[in-house]
Amino acid sequence: MPLRARTPTGVDADDSWGPEDVARLVGTGPWKLAGSVGGKMIRLDGVHFLAHGYLTSSKGHGRWAHSTKGTIEVQVCATRFKLRPQFGVQGWSMASPDDATDVAATTMPGHQAQEATGVRITAVLAASAEALGAWSPPARFPPDATSRRLEGSGPYKGPAGSVLLLRAGVLQASGRELGQYTRWSVVSPTTLLFTTAGAAAASSSADAPCARGLCVELTDCFVLRLPPAPGLLSRLGLAPGDERRVAPPRYAEDAEVRSLEWILRPPASVCEDPCAGLTLRRLTAADREASPLARALEAGAAAGSGGPKWTWAGFGGLSFMANGQLATPWGGGVWGAPPEAQTAGAPALLAEFAGQKHLLRARVSGSRQVSAMESTRCHDNDRAEVRLAGGQPPTLVS
Repeated sequence: MPLRARTPTGVDADDSWGPEDVARLVGTGPWKLAGSVGGKMIRLDGVHFLAHGYLTSSKGHGRWAHSTKGTIEVQVCATRFKLRPQFGVQGWSMASPDDATDVAATTMPGHQAQEATGVRITAVLAASAEALGAWSPPARFPPDATSRRLEGSGPYKGPAGSVLLLRAGVLQASGRELGQYTRWSVVSPTTLLFTTAGAAAASSSADAPCARGLCVELTDCFVLRLPPAPGLLSRLGLAPGDERRVAPPRYAEDAEVRSLEWILRPPASVCEDPCAGLTLRRLTAADREASPLARALEAGAAAGSGGPKWTWAGFGGLSFMANGQLATPWGGGVWGAPPEAQTAGAPALLAEFAGQKHLLRARVSGSRQVSAMESTRCHDNDRAEVRLAGGQPPTLVS
């Protein structure tokens, strides 16, 4: 049976988070999960164990629950497996129990049940030292109704960025405006306060809480509304810092761009790690020698303006240059030829740019030419088409 929508322990939401091993996991992350299920290598980054049995990751959401003998049960990508947490002083981790030899078939809607054996998964908490310090003391169930609704929730996403409201007041935020904040607290049933670690520790004044950080309005629909943007302040004749005098926009033109909505991604369906076991590095002399595809691409680069031109997901400006240099529509990067992935029928390349690694699997024609490649992003399996847009297609020569 699939995990039910409930608190991780199945207890009443007004009671507690349940056993200590579960309570400490609620509202924590990001975790990195990796290992094998049924002989297939899997990887999940950006995993957060949220309240009420929800799990989020870079590849979609799943479910989790308290199990037996100090373990939790995770359901994601059409499989179920158990993990046993270890809470160390220097860091937290989880691993498959010694008796985890199989995976039960799932009945999650939209996924076909599958048989699997040989579960060996490890998980490591990749949170900041500040977050780990907040989570290390015994877990306390939130004392007020608003905190109980929000602790372990998210991500709330919008044009200004993304936030997760985690346990013990830990805030994980991204975005140019929001990324500086690391703590959240409740000011009133409809107002939250985002602060930096220093501001949260420096003052606890209740007279003017919004002076210590960013006050955010909470609506009944789990939407967070941010204060007006500087452009609106100037139109109102106000100076920077006066946003605390103006309510967040609700119906004005700025309402959408100043809102963060709780958004759950679709269920994760593919957890396989496409880059597992591959040497992901910039092109070396040895890798070039072992890869006809790499040599063909560098030969095309040597042709200058007459060389092949490529598009990535329809965007032009992609070029494989000599010595592993890569030009993309999003800036420079590097490319390589993992020696383990140079099969004759479908050799693969590494493309790394904008902080992400991608595996590019070439489509080789009968005449040994390559005019298209399929890209799979390593951390979330996102796929894109790489196509020849001009010039002669590279020809593989052994």
